[in-house]
Order: sequence, then structure tokens, then C-alpha cells
Amino acid sequence: MPTLDGLPAAVAASDTDELLASQGGIARKVTRAQLLATAQPVLALAPATLLGRVSAGTGGPESITIGANLGVLDGALFATASPYSVGSLPAGREPGVADLVALSQGGQDVAIPYPEFVAALAGVPGINAGQMVATPN
Repeated sequence: MPTLDGLPAAVAASDTDELLASQGGIARKVTRAQLLATAQPVLALAPATLLGRVSAGTGGPESITIGANLGVLDGALFATASPYSVGSLPAGREPGVADLVALSQGGQDVAIPYPEFVAALAGVPGINAGQMVATPN
């Protein structure tokens, strides 16, 4: 009986090719299709797509297209936004106690409740609040 090393190498493999397997200590044959039936398939994705799942329920992975203002750089997803312009925002009304004020603190974008923002103004050097008038309504 020849040894494995004594056999010539296969040029290609197909799903009907048979391989030797030991199952419970008994020599059996298995086709390549049987062997690979439970293996994960090779994943091929188009450029500018992510792998995930968008359909409802449980299932295999799906390709997700990267939309506008998103990109991938050095393997990381990033977002870009058009320049922010306060003047292009819709008109508002006077701020209330439940409103938030957007700030940049230490390079981080944060929001602070409007009453806290106003209360902190008294501690800012150069602001004289002595002439400010509050009218209750």
C-alpha cells in the first residue's frame, strides 16, 4: 500500500473528489462537498462596502454599502460633514430651562443645560452682570 508521501499531488479538486477520513476509528470516505458543507464560504465584498446584516431575523452576513459622508481610511470608518453654519439653521425662540447649549470643552463637543450655562457666566472674567435685568413672567 502506498504512503501519502508516495502519491502524486492532485492538480485540482472538485466537489465529487473523495478523501480518506477516520470516523470513530473506522476508515471512511468523504467527498470534498461533504467536508466543506459546514465550512464558512469565502466572502467576497465589493469595494466601499461593510459586512453586516440589514434584513430582519437571523441569517447570513450581507453587504452594506457605505453612504454619503462616510468613508474608510486605514481600516477605520469615518464620517465627514459639510461645514456647520449657525446662520443656515432655522430661527428659534428664547431659550428655556429644558434647552441645551452646545460647547466645545477641551476639544470635545458637549451639551450643557441652558440654566447651568447662564449661571456660569458670572464666573467668567470681564463679564459684568450687574447691569443685566431679569423680568419674570
